[in-house]
Amino acid sequence: MTDQPLQTERYRIAGEGKDLYSRNDLRNRIRNGSLLAGTEVALEGTDEYRPAADFPELARYFSLISSAPRPVEASTYVPADSVAPATSVGARLIPGLIYPLTGFGAVVVFGLALLQLLPFGFLASAIAMPLVSVAIVRVSSEGSTRMPALAAFGSLGEMVMTALKAIAISLLSAWPLILAMILSFLLPGAAFTLAIAAMIAMVLYYPACIAILAKYKTIRPALSVSLIWGFITTLGADYALAIGAGLGVLGLLIVLSLFASTLPANVGALLTVLVVVWGTLYVFHLIGWAMYRHRDEI
Repeated sequence: MTDQPLQTERYRIAGEGKDLYSRNDLRNRIRNGSLLAGTEVALEGTDEYRPAADFPELARYFSLISSAPRPVEASTYVPADSVAPATSVGARLIPGLIYPLTGFGAVVVFGLALLQLLPFGFLASAIAMPLVSVAIVRVSSEGSTRMPALAAFGSLGEMVMTALKAIAISLLSAWPLILAMILSFLLPGAAFTLAIAAMIAMVLYYPACIAILAKYKTIRPALSVSLIWGFITTLGADYALAIGAGLGVLGLLIVLSLFASTLPANVGALLTVLVVVWGTLYVFHLIGWAMYRHRDEI
């Protein structure tokens, strides 16, 4: 691609504070995928935020990226025979039910479930679950229909760093709950409504944060509210279906809790956590699959 001389305008990106970026900076971010067409941008000295693609000088770069042939990169962790055509997420809802049990997934599901039942095992599970979720999103976004092999987790050092990043994002993405708690002190009568709104925001927001971490492997993109929103809107109905499947799992848990109460305590607890682990991995597979479907847009 031949670039014309870049102008001196500077821009702000919504959600990134007062930092200013040149057109050259934005061009590079468009090329590496960290600035989406729907990310809101404003010219320096104005408060008029618009989608980046609405700026003619930036739209050119989006059009060049979308028309450029993409190099085919061989994955080091997705076997060729596990890659399937990019059918819709809706078509993946039923086949995806067995996804968490494919490969060595059954060992992972039972292992994570048993961890939660051991003394202090919940902490280990809380560390391992985001790590596994990131790996699932990563391989699913390449079209894999099987649980990730060990190679998808990287070296021990990479696993530790990914786990730390995932934990940090899990804590930082809880800002809707923190905001709701603060507002509930100011508006005690609205505490219940604020709590419900915060939970809905978390259900929509947190999975996208994990997906962005899986894509970019760094924390900063996953902390950009505008980037997260652009990611969600780009996946659109496919993301909504994945989140809807998660709500379906929640409904199943509510029904299961009634049944589990009639079983011996240990059996009921194990059954419940098995469904929690299976449902979490299932939903992140669907989100990764939605990324696979929209890989030319994100």
